[in-house]
Amino acid sequence: MDGLECSEILLRELERTTRIDSEFYSRENLQVSDRLKSYYTQPITENFYVSDGNHMSVSDDFREDGVPYYRGQDIYNTFIESASPICISENYYYQQNMERSHLQKNDILLSIVGAIIGNTSMVYSSRKATCSCKLAIIRPKDKAFKSFLVNVFLKSKYGQNQIQKFRRGTAQTGFLLEDMEQLLVPAFGEVFGNQIQNVMEQLHKLITKSQEIYKSAESLLLSSLNLNNFTPSTENTSIKTFSQVDKSERMDADYYHLKYDELLQRLHAHADKIIKVKDIRTENRRGVQPNYIENGEIAVVNSKNILENGLDYEGFSSTSLTLWKLKPEAHIKQGDILIYTTGANVGRAATYRLDTPALASNHVNILRVKHPHPQYIAFVINSMIGRMQTERLSTGSAQQELYPKDIDSFIIPLVSEETQVEIESLLDKSYALREQSKSLLKAATRAVEIAIEQDESTATAYLEEQTKGDA
Repeated sequence: MDGLECSEILLRELERTTRIDSEFYSRENLQVSDRLKSYYTQPITENFYVSDGNHMSVSDDFREDGVPYYRGQDIYNTFIESASPICISENYYYQQNMERSHLQKNDILLSIVGAIIGNTSMVYSSRKATCSCKLAIIRPKDKAFKSFLVNVFLKSKYGQNQIQKFRRGTAQTGFLLEDMEQLLVPAFGEVFGNQIQNVMEQLHKLITKSQEIYKSAESLLLSSLNLNNFTPSTENTSIKTFSQVDKSERMDADYYHLKYDELLQRLHAHADKIIKVKDIRTENRRGVQPNYIENGEIAVVNSKNILENGLDYEGFSSTSLTLWKLKPEAHIKQGDILIYTTGANVGRAATYRLDTPALASNHVNILRVKHPHPQYIAFVINSMIGRMQTERLSTGSAQQELYPKDIDSFIIPLVSEETQVEIESLLDKSYALREQSKSLLKAATRAVEIAIEQDESTATAYLEEQTKGDA
């Protein structure tokens, strides 16, 4: 029995699901269960209504503007308003009777299908929005009930352990809504609950300020290139000569859409200088398919870690030092530009800011440039300027692909040196505020765990110490 883990469970102690798989009764799961039982807890359904999102097919109505339609891939922010979801039309929203899944202030969204089961995000403000059935909507029955506190609990190891414990399936795993009644939430005291809520309100202010600064950088870039009022043409007819088609080696009509010509004309007219990625890059290649290892020595950056305006450093997977040594072509260095190359968010780009080794997965492109402002280059690729070029150059129907040769042909408009420096300064300030907000969330999450493991007064003292100077 050396090295083996064994748990003994009586038949009468089997939970409602009557699960008998060994993982369900792992030592860790039993320890979490025992800890929660020592605290006064209630099923989450005692204080919350639980439903899921829209079950109708809406993909044929996806558009850039309209009613926000949140999916599992959008549940990576503390607050859902920070995501950049696809939209549907208002007419479609009403035709499909999506009022049932209409989101309300203080709703908690929980991802319940696929690889990202357990991610949560809160709805901070009331507005017209809906979500897919791959998300559970957890809505407080009492408006005074502290959703902030429950959301933080769900992010803690005690919430995540329960969620992962009840996931089912093999090829496609899911968390069933009927299992929600077994998800236990401690009945925290009023004082501690208010403290967590105050910290989360402060966190929201930091995120909002970070986004405002990031938008200022976007506005500065676009105004410098006279693109702040640019509206791409919707004209679907464009005449090209055979020599133009032959040179581009593209026969698909979308490639020759007039809006791309208009963009390039603006860039050539207003940029200080125009360069191509191939003229400044020293490396431009995709990563490798790694062997994932829990708690491995080397971080792995996947495409899902490339967010709308930065990297999800906390969400990195890991692999072995052995693979790292075998795959030098996939090494990521500080200052590298990482680009999302396959799937729904193709074209997203972010600079790797850490000075620690990491490996790029096979759907992440590593772009290393010989330019004094790599963060500016990444910002341009991630902006409307780069996204339109991605739209033009990417290939594939069921799944979009952006290859290194396509990235090589990206046009990069250079603005003045002073403006590039100012843009990078704004991006640094935005990043610093995001990191500060993450620190607050970590502190709040750990405080919830301390309250369960010790007591609320100890948790309160810990949180006060951790947030000193953040008020």
